[in-house]
Amino acid sequence: MDDLIRTYLSELDTALAVVPGSGLVRAAVVTEIGDGLADAVADRIDLGDPPHLAARRAVEEFGSATSLAAGFLPILATAHVHRRALTLLRTGPPVGALWLVAVFAGHAYRSPIVTVAGITVAAVLLPCGVFAALAARRGSRWWNLSPFRTAEAARIATSMAILVDLVMLVALVLSARAEGTPAVVAALASATRIGLATRSMTGLRRSRDLLI
Repeated sequence: MDDLIRTYLSELDTALAVVPGSGLVRAAVVTEIGDGLADAVADRIDLGDPPHLAARRAVEEFGSATSLAAGFLPILATAHVHRRALTLLRTGPPVGALWLVAVFAGHAYRSPIVTVAGITVAAVLLPCGVFAALAARRGSRWWNLSPFRTAEAARIATSMAILVDLVMLVALVLSARAEGTPAVVAALASATRIGLATRSMTGLRRSRDLLI
């Protein structure tokens, strides 16, 4: 591969890297552009251009790496939002099931603290699920959110998930009934999700800003 092409693809990869969590998708885009440049260079060589001149003219036809990347950024950002929303939807039922097992195994449902926590969680879960579902879907006949609003929905759903986990962890600490292995497993699951969700919030904000 010509050094000019290699440098161009490196600049493109750097420009695309502003989108969080886009490693695999970014690599696919760079590979596709690289294949396109290789074909353009081959066509110019067939027309009689020397290799280096063919590479330079092919790069000029594609435009600057920054300009080319700008067209892909919204696509990568939207894909990142959908992945985060799907992850949130998939982790919700298992974590919820662990907490239900912990509550009933320790007879924690008899505790007023756990009762209040359960009501709070139930009140948050419905909008959390709605927001996550909206963000995870790529459009339907019933709704079609803009990419920016999709990112906002994913961010709100992630915030709600963190709130749910915090409520249950606080209830666990305050209640003497929720104890034993099921409670420990549920607490670890929630603590893990809080950590991952908190990290996701930064990425979602960055993706949202790219979709304004």
